[in-house]
Amino acid sequence: MNVPTMSNRRTMVTTGTTSPAAALRALAPVHPFTQQLDVVVASSDADDALAALRTTYYSCACTLTRFIEYARPLVRGLKGGSDVLALGMPGPDSTDTWSLDARGVLTLAVDKITYEGLGIVGERLPWEECRGTYVISLSLAHDDSVTALAPLGVAPLNKKQHAALADWDARRGPWRVLYTLQAGPHANPLEDSLEHVVSPTVTALPAIHLPTASLHARAPHDADAQTEWEEDISALFEWTGMACLHSQRLRAGDATDPYIAVYAPPAPASVADAAHIRWTGLLSPSFVEDVATALINSERRARDTLAAVAAHGVPTAPAAYVHADTKRAALRAPWAGAEDTWCMLLGKDVESREEGDAWALAESVGKWDKRWG
Repeated sequence: MNVPTMSNRRTMVTTGTTSPAAALRALAPVHPFTQQLDVVVASSDADDALAALRTTYYSCACTLTRFIEYARPLVRGLKGGSDVLALGMPGPDSTDTWSLDARGVLTLAVDKITYEGLGIVGERLPWEECRGTYVISLSLAHDDSVTALAPLGVAPLNKKQHAALADWDARRGPWRVLYTLQAGPHANPLEDSLEHVVSPTVTALPAIHLPTASLHARAPHDADAQTEWEEDISALFEWTGMACLHSQRLRAGDATDPYIAVYAPPAPASVADAAHIRWTGLLSPSFVEDVATALINSERRARDTLAAVAAHGVPTAPAAYVHADTKRAALRAPWAGAEDTWCMLLGKDVESREEGDAWALAESVGKWDKRWG
C-alpha cells in the first residue's frame, strides 16, 4: 500500500440546541473503532460515574479464516448489534489490514499483489496517491440477501472466497487481531486470547481558566458576525485540545514570556479546578455510549462551565465510519497517519431565554477519505 506520509485534514463543524444526549450518543455507532476517548469537565463533574467506567477488549494471534469461523455465530448482519467487532492489524512487512464492524461486514484493504493473489472482486481507491490499494467488502451474516448488500458494495462470503482467504492465510500466517465483545449468550473470547482491561486515567487540572458554558449554537448569517462566531468556536476547540495535553498555558498563574508563547484563554471564563479523564485501548461503540450517558446524566454536572468529549479513531481501520442512514462505510485510505477524530462541546445556548442546552461538534478526516465526498 503506497500511501504518502502527509495528508491534508478537513474539518466540519455542526451545532445544535436539541437533545445533546442524543447527539452525543449518535456518534458512537457510526464510529465502530475508537482508540482513545477524552473527557474534560469541571472537577465537580468528575464523579464516580465517570471515573469508575471500565471496559475490556481482547487480542490474539490467529489466521483470518479461523477468526471468521469464530465470529460468524456472533454476527447479526445489517440490522446491526453484532456481538463482535474486530481489527486485523498491519504487520511489520505489510500494510494489508481488515476490519469487522457491527454490520457483520469484513472489509479488507490490501495492496495490488495481495489483491491479485486473492482473486476476489473489490474496489480500487480513487486517489492517485493510493491507487495501489484495493478494498474488498464481504458480509459474514447468513441472513442478509444479495439485494440488500448490493447498494453497499458488499458481497456475501461464499465458499470460493473463503477458500481464497484460507490460501492467503497459508502464505501469510497469523494476524494480530484486536476485538471487542458485547454481552451475549455466545460472546466468549477466542481460545488463547489475552484480556485487556481499560481503566481511566484521571488527571486533576487545578486552577485553570475554564470557559463558561455559553455557546452560540447557531452560526449567524451576517458575514462579520459569522467570522467572529467561527473564531470563538475554534478557540473553544483549541482550549479542549490544550486541556487534554495538560498545557500550563491554561493555568491561572501562567506567566509565559509573550515573545516565547502567546495564548489567551477564550472568554468569558472563570478560574476553577477541572479534570481530564482518558481511556486508551480498543473501545467499543457501546462503551462510548456509556461514557456519554454518564456525563450527560451526572447529577453533579456543573451547569455554568463547559464540558468536552473528544475521540480518536483507529487510523488503520478500513471501515472507520458507517453512515447511519445508508449503512454504507465511507471509503478511505487506512494508514498510520490517517485522520479520524471528533470533539463535542456541551454547554448552554446563549440565545435561549430558558438557558437551554447547546452543543457544537467538530469532525476531522484526512485527505483520502470520502465521508463527505
